[in-house]
Amino acid sequence: MIRKWIGRPLLWQEYRDGYIFILPWLLGFLIFVAGPMIASLLISFTRWEIVTPAHWVGLEQYTKLFADDRFYLSLYNTAYYVFLGVPLHLLLALLAAMAMNLNIRGIRFYRTVYFLPSITPVVASSLLWLWIFNPEFGLANSALSALGLPRLFWLQDPRLAKAAFIIMSFWNIGGQMVILLAGLKGIPPA
Repeated sequence: MIRKWIGRPLLWQEYRDGYIFILPWLLGFLIFVAGPMIASLLISFTRWEIVTPAHWVGLEQYTKLFADDRFYLSLYNTAYYVFLGVPLHLLLALLAAMAMNLNIRGIRFYRTVYFLPSITPVVASSLLWLWIFNPEFGLANSALSALGLPRLFWLQDPRLAKAAFIIMSFWNIGGQMVILLAGLKGIPPA
């Protein structure tokens, strides 16, 4: 009976310490994630133009959303990217991590080269991709011309734009490569 009571204050102290450690993260989550999500949900049921007070419209906004053809097109484009782009992105990151896991001379240099694009500022990489996919003098069309193929309007043609955006997303495989490489390094050699 005495042992049962001796362990409880220690157990309570461990629970208290756990809650104290998680409190900053929990507050940050509530303030910066859950709070704005709930506020956005509530605002979506109102018509609010910043200079006038909000007034309740209920599900009217959602009725308009589901009646709009562009909504379904955006769902299709999102599904296209999620089911094609994300797996390809992960596969390329895994292949790069496996290549970077090899014990060859200069591997640290190659790891750095593969990781650097993922920390390039978004504006700089966007301008670079606009230059690569330029229909007149872009690198992609220059390569196609060298192979005797016709030039393409990568970003102007809706059918090619999705593929171009997936190709552009491969620019950032460095972050995932590092995470997967750390996992591969944790596997003991067989």
